[in-house]
Amino acid sequence: MDLSIKINGIRLAVLATITMVMGITSSASAAIHEFDWTAAEFGQTNGSTHNAGFIEHVNGRFNDVTNRLTWVAEFDLTQGRWPDGFFLVVNDSGNPSGIEDRYAAFYFDADRNRNSTTPGDSDGPILTVYRYDASRDSAWSTGTPMLSSLNDASFVNLLSVETTATRRTFIMDIDATPIIEFFNDQDWLGAQWDESIGVWFHPVDDLTTRYHQYGSRAGFLSRFHFCHRGSFDINDTTTTTTTSEIPEPASLGMIGAGLALVGMRRKRQAG
Repeated sequence: MDLSIKINGIRLAVLATITMVMGITSSASAAIHEFDWTAAEFGQTNGSTHNAGFIEHVNGRFNDVTNRLTWVAEFDLTQGRWPDGFFLVVNDSGNPSGIEDRYAAFYFDADRNRNSTTPGDSDGPILTVYRYDASRDSAWSTGTPMLSSLNDASFVNLLSVETTATRRTFIMDIDATPIIEFFNDQDWLGAQWDESIGVWFHPVDDLTTRYHQYGSRAGFLSRFHFCHRGSFDINDTTTTTTTSEIPEPASLGMIGAGLALVGMRRKRQAG
């Protein structure tokens, strides 16, 4: 058989394989569930108080494929007070306050910096996560410690505090996967929501914190003391859902392998 005919036949077979793979390439449909609230649009929300800065804007986004969770809160100065941190519990239904051992409690310590910081920088905002045991605002001392950005910041994309003359903004951007997978029991949901969200969010001012230096709780809070506490509590609130297609890694790998084979065949033919 003529060598060129053989090579061309192989090339056609490889191209046919690539075409078939591309035709059956599967993709995951990622749903991004967004909660967005502004005081200007919605006015005073039941369950909200402004004792630690006036809550102007709250935005949360959760991607149900990548488990990326972002939480952004903006505050105006009120009665001379700025928030210095917050604690937060979220779920996919009613107000999570008082529900034991199903959700994660976030403690965001922003008192250490007023600018953006790289994850893990002990001079910047610190995030610790605990299993919420329905103990209201003291889950940091009674709940099971889970994650601390002081110990391992690999789950953190960004912790930020931005302050202008009239406004302070907190940004928490994390990969919630290790939180969702932390406990292997059917009741554990961790930190996620879908078409509905429940929120228990409390900014605090005049915050002072300390962290354990040794033992099993090293890197976790040993003190979380504040003067005033605001609140933003909501139940079963509808979110806005958008979708995006994410190609599956296996299918992408098959396409890549096919393209590599084509390249190899071309080199051999040229040789």
